[in-house]
Amino acid sequence: MIVLALLLAVGSGAIWFINRSQLHSGGDPRGAILSSIRTEVNAAIPAGAKITKIHSRDSRWVSSGCDGESGWTSPTYNVTFTTGDSQSIVTDTAAAVFTSEGWKPFSTQPNSPGIYKSWFRPVPDPASIGLYGEDPPNLPPGMWQIGGDVPPQGQIYGGC
Repeated sequence: MIVLALLLAVGSGAIWFINRSQLHSGGDPRGAILSSIRTEVNAAIPAGAKITKIHSRDSRWVSSGCDGESGWTSPTYNVTFTTGDSQSIVTDTAAAVFTSEGWKPFSTQPNSPGIYKSWFRPVPDPASIGLYGEDPPNLPPGMWQIGGDVPPQGQIYGGC
């Protein structure tokens, strides 16, 4: 009797989860969007660099946010790494990867905090990647951060 009750509870929970996730189509089915940006960002890190931190966040549904809107958040992926390579090697490595994948360089505002280089991909959906580093000196010498986000499928959460 206890085993039957336990199976019923687990089954009900699984059905609730499946139904809940199907209420809002979109997001990042099978993690394909996050996987794509992870692959591109990792390829843009110079060989021999030491990764010190990774921040990865899946797309998630936000219901009735602070502005009253609902939608999917963008999958994001950011890596902090250290390297003895020069600025030109770090930026040239990233630029070669991103331009070969269809990303376009764009200028940031002169007072953008720490952004060294930025890339934008207008198709299929607008996305951005930033390289943060030594110029302006917001990170210790030899430390860099690179990452970005790509819009989810379906209804996008606008945020506040």
